[in-house]
Amino acid sequence: MNLPSVASQTKLLQPSWLQQQNQKMEEDKQLSLNLIVAPSQIPQLRDYQLQVIDDLYQLRQKNYRRILIVAPTGAGKTIIAASFIYQEYSSGKTILFIVHRDVLIKQTLNKFANFGIECGVIAGGYKETRNASVQIASAQTLSRRKINWFTPNIVLIDEAHQTAWNKVVQRQLENYESSNTTFIGLTATPWRLSKREAMSDIFDTLIAAPTPGELILKGYLAPPIYYSVDGADLKGVRTIAGEFNNSDLEVLCNVPEVVNSIVSEWKRLAQGRLTIAFAVNVAHAKAIATAFNQAGIAAASVDGTMPTKQREVIYSQLESGLIKVLASCEALGEGFDVPAISCVLLCRPTKSKAKAWQQIGRAARPFPGKYDFLILDQAGIIKQFGFIEDTTTFTLGKSDYTPTGVAPTKTCPSCSAINRNFDKVCSCCGYQYPAAPLPKLLPTQEFKLLRCTADKVKQYRHYHELLTEAYHRGLKPNWADKQYQIHYGYWPPYKWMHGAIFGSQPTVADKIAYQKYLLRLMKADGQCIGWVEHHMKMIFGDQTSVPLRDNYV
Repeated sequence: MNLPSVASQTKLLQPSWLQQQNQKMEEDKQLSLNLIVAPSQIPQLRDYQLQVIDDLYQLRQKNYRRILIVAPTGAGKTIIAASFIYQEYSSGKTILFIVHRDVLIKQTLNKFANFGIECGVIAGGYKETRNASVQIASAQTLSRRKINWFTPNIVLIDEAHQTAWNKVVQRQLENYESSNTTFIGLTATPWRLSKREAMSDIFDTLIAAPTPGELILKGYLAPPIYYSVDGADLKGVRTIAGEFNNSDLEVLCNVPEVVNSIVSEWKRLAQGRLTIAFAVNVAHAKAIATAFNQAGIAAASVDGTMPTKQREVIYSQLESGLIKVLASCEALGEGFDVPAISCVLLCRPTKSKAKAWQQIGRAARPFPGKYDFLILDQAGIIKQFGFIEDTTTFTLGKSDYTPTGVAPTKTCPSCSAINRNFDKVCSCCGYQYPAAPLPKLLPTQEFKLLRCTADKVKQYRHYHELLTEAYHRGLKPNWADKQYQIHYGYWPPYKWMHGAIFGSQPTVADKIAYQKYLLRLMKADGQCIGWVEHHMKMIFGDQTSVPLRDNYV
């Protein structure tokens, strides 16, 4: 008898076998399977996402067991995690993925399914599938349910700036410590509100994806534009456990003049944009939605007491444009994913940098036809924490490490846009500030020359085009600098040269070709070898990896 080939068995095996098993095991419909996924079906990772995974494996080889991955909102930290889990899952490892809230379970399941990973779920409303080698657990459920039947080789902690401080999660870490388990935290915002707490209290080392400013320049995030809006005077508001007292905030923020102010400014600056608003509490969120509806703008509010399905219906209405404004106090801060959002209303003052950045990040994801997003800041958050694109590095931090202070900004008297104190011209309306001595900056504060509005992103890409043209025409790199200066009236930042011609993953052949180009120019112009070294470093960074002397004739 002729048997089908192994390849044909592989093609036919999956659906028929699944159907048989589903019939036999109705009580366990989420049976864990090593699914056969064609490479073309697995999402293609970006270069920096691949680099993060590579760094993760290197740290594990060095026996690090508590590793924090920092990837800004929109950088794809769940995709990074899913790709890593897929590799470990395929090699037979057991993995526990802990999310902060029950509402994040479905979103995580969908992203893992894209990689062919079938999971068990430990959360309310889901039946346990104990034979699954990957388990997604809600921190809320872990506080009520024992999982001594599952011992993971790897534990991943989503939204680690919150979840890792959950007492139940910390007990789980202690229980698995003796099993040589690897703990990996995931967060976009590695900061704690309490000065007595820092990510270094739990994690030993850190892997950082590109900063928001870098992702904006590469086109992976939309560029923000900031406006201030008149809000409540916070003088006299009490601080409890490091945060503003909610009762005091409601008295000051949930009043008609403050609520109506955000509505009128939205109509002036953001009319027609899909918008989310962050409020002090549920009553404040409802008041914001009511004010918009009374102004003829379709709006709604959501809160944690609503069933998940009801919230999902409202999210769909927002995404489709049936409503324009959605207000909430906490339900939109983490895990909410509607990329079409292009305006954020910051109506809730906070002392938490993590909360502030999470809120702003909700609108940062790119979307077809979306060229920027607006921040209408009624809570003084930008003045307190500065611009998201000014973040230059991420660290684990130390307790009492971050100095307090006010990020130096100023509001345009013409259009209310928020600018840096050293800006001479408003980036939004062109208003020229009168000459005045600059205020003294915080000694630890470092500002970039870049302001990531849509215009700046265009300038960045234009400079890359000029450098590429100079290379192909055999012109010196400073030809591109001069053309930029003629066009814009000022010189481009040196940092912009990095990755301009060959991207972020140049080959050795690219480096050798560019080196030969520079050597030709060096000889023709009488430059020294240091000139070549300097330009190689500017284009390729510190790891040039091409011995200059070998090609120097």
